[in-house]
Amino acid sequence: MKGLRQLFFSSSKHLHPNREQGRFVVAMGLKLHQLQAKKCQATRDVRKQLAAYWPRPPASSRDEILDRSAQIGNCVPLSELRTGTYVHWIECKPGQGAKLVRAAGSYAKIMKEPAEKCLLKLPSGVEKLIDSRCRATIGTDKDNTHVKKKLYKAGQSRWLGIRPHVRGVAMNPVDHPHGGGEGRTKGEMASKFVQLQSKACQATKFVRTHGSAYYKQKLEQNKKYVQEPATVEKCNELSKQLFYTRLASIPGRTESFWKEVGAVKQLWKNRQELKVEDAGIAALFGLECFAWFCAGEIAGRGFTFTGYHV
Repeated sequence: MKGLRQLFFSSSKHLHPNREQGRFVVAMGLKLHQLQAKKCQATRDVRKQLAAYWPRPPASSRDEILDRSAQIGNCVPLSELRTGTYVHWIECKPGQGAKLVRAAGSYAKIMKEPAEKCLLKLPSGVEKLIDSRCRATIGTDKDNTHVKKKLYKAGQSRWLGIRPHVRGVAMNPVDHPHGGGEGRTKGEMASKFVQLQSKACQATKFVRTHGSAYYKQKLEQNKKYVQEPATVEKCNELSKQLFYTRLASIPGRTESFWKEVGAVKQLWKNRQELKVEDAGIAALFGLECFAWFCAGEIAGRGFTFTGYHV
């Protein structure tokens, strides 16, 4: 470590062309270094910031390390900072370089006493765990009022990548609903955003006031198309109605039909594959359990089942 600490001095603050905050130009030996300017930082404090990068001998206690490190502008590991300290220019991995909280005026807060991982609250509100060996700079960036600066010409906006916004009344009718006409007028038509907003409010109001009654009315209208699940009582009732209305007048066919129905019941109990003709017989006698079992074939042959009619 001998000869590492060399005599250095700092000059006045300079502006960086691509950054909002200023920079200090520091001469150490025969080399020049640029350091970022911190809030409430004077030129004489740059020595402490640069000295924070150098290795230090181990202190007698952790409190002594914390007291020595808690100075604005020091770049120290997160393990040497107390809870509630505001930091910026934070590393994600040890030795990787600053990756987080680099905007002017931004800062993060240490939420939990650092152990192996340090809990930081970022400017976005997200709490992130970072390795305590990662370094961070104490304090906030100096220029936190850069957002209030006034742009003095249109070219400054273009330097920042902001392109011009053309008004709708300055366009032609084919380009915007507000375009056209003699002079600065957009006619009697309201803004498109206002129209969409009013329509959304009307729809929301209708659902709140008439929603339940409207859906009940639609359900009653389409009740005959709703397929209800089959029950034993409904099947028995339907089979009796169909038998007495359709088959009672056919002489000599009653016993044969009942035999076929018995065979269909036995097949349904055994969960065997059934033919389309057997499906038609089951539907005729109200065996909807079987009819639902082969709904695909029944639909192909033109049979329809809604629970009460075939």
